[in-house]
Amino acid sequence: MNARRNEMFWSMVFAGNGISYTELKAMDLAEFAEAVEARIFFNERIKRQKEGEGLG
Repeated sequence: MNARRNEMFWSMVFAGNGISYTELKAMDLAEFAEAVEARIFFNERIKRQKEGEGLG
């Protein structure tokens, strides 16, 4: 659940250019797993925001 704890950090990463190959290559498995989890959360949040825009 580190991805949720670091949500603001990951939002900033994914709202920009994302993670570079060099950054991915330097990650250990725990960091990579957190990045994957964070990306899923980020995509879900964006989807909910877009669905909310259609209401009203």
